[in-house]
Amino acid sequence: MSSSKRWVEILRVIRDDLPGRWTIRGRGMKTTLIREPIGWTIPWIGASKGSFGRLHAGVAPAVEQAVSWRTGPYGLDMVDVRGGPRGIDFGATDDLDVARTFVGHALVRIDELSPTALAEKGERGLQVMFDLVSPRSDMDLPSRYVMGAVGWRIVNDSGNPVEAAEQCIRYVEFQTWERATKDESIGFYRELIDVWTSGGRDESLTWLAERRDRQLAELGYGDDAIVD
Repeated sequence: MSSSKRWVEILRVIRDDLPGRWTIRGRGMKTTLIREPIGWTIPWIGASKGSFGRLHAGVAPAVEQAVSWRTGPYGLDMVDVRGGPRGIDFGATDDLDVARTFVGHALVRIDELSPTALAEKGERGLQVMFDLVSPRSDMDLPSRYVMGAVGWRIVNDSGNPVEAAEQCIRYVEFQTWERATKDESIGFYRELIDVWTSGGRDESLTWLAERRDRQLAELGYGDDAIVD
């Protein structure tokens, strides 16, 4: 049996153990468990396959410029679990046990990355980054979440999103990213400012939701990619 087929089998078993409702979406080794309903955060559990498989999981914020399956500040990789295996051998007699153990750690991390927690971290990040004369890319944890602060202000009706967007634009301009990446991020914030200015919170929420759903579909995780 191929690794991808075994991975889907494991996902089906694990899904029955998870709290809440989860769907299996995607194809091959990109097949991923995603918690329903799709909201402003998207909890997920996935895998990658090289010479040795690795599991990872996290929460994809759906209020930033791009929906992505990042770990780091937004999740957990097998190598992050102290004392745990650094990979999974799909097809081995213990592959399901290894996956279940990792998922137990991942659920703890997912719970920590609640929408409330991410919004609070974003606001802290704004203060940390922009109370400085010059934003620094090596700041501690709060700065990693600053890019979502604009969306969280809209979702939670908790502050002026235009002010936050303008701050984020200044932050992006300071970074040493490639020009195309900087332009995409700045374009996102400028378009969101325009939507907010013309249509207020309701239109902004609609714009964010449509963007989220479109990106999920483009990544191969839309509603038409549900395995079962």
